[in-house]
Amino acid sequence: MTGVIIALVIAMVAVIYWRGAFVHTPTTAIVIDGDVSLDGAIVSVSGMGQSGRAVDLTTPLNRDNGYRTPVLLDPGVYHVIVHRGGTIVLDREVRLEEMVGQTLDLPPAVAFTGASSLGDLHVRITPAAADGPPLELMLDAGHHYRAVAYLPVGNYRLVAQSANSERVTASMPFAVNHLSPIRIDLAAP
Repeated sequence: MTGVIIALVIAMVAVIYWRGAFVHTPTTAIVIDGDVSLDGAIVSVSGMGQSGRAVDLTTPLNRDNGYRTPVLLDPGVYHVIVHRGGTIVLDREVRLEEMVGQTLDLPPAVAFTGASSLGDLHVRITPAAADGPPLELMLDAGHHYRAVAYLPVGNYRLVAQSANSERVTASMPFAVNHLSPIRIDLAAP
């Protein structure tokens, strides 16, 4: 009986050694965190780990994974692109160190809606902190008076003008919160 136990212990130690010596195990990760507005978004990660392993991974964000997906990697520099329906939501280079992962919080969707009664609208969205360029959108018949933008968390000011004149149709502040999609209806009173 003692001989069997000793043989089992030696076998277990050999398996542990073999796994550690020959099976590659990532030591860090990028966690992509989104919300329901990003259903169907595609996450692409490419780059080279310090181990010399090239990475080219693609994974979806959807209800099945709770709009959150970890990507296990070696330390190194990686390029992360998240796109949904032809729109790039995130395009960033990420540097990972061993045993230190990173979470990338994706910006939530902000849906803008106009109406045919308002005509074509030119919408300008400016960050309140003036820490970025303004975003310009068109709400027109060709797009059914709708547009979606992915904006980082923060406070913004929206100004909507008739595309055919200088008339301001709407001017309002709004806030974008983490993991909370927003709808702004410019046709509502």
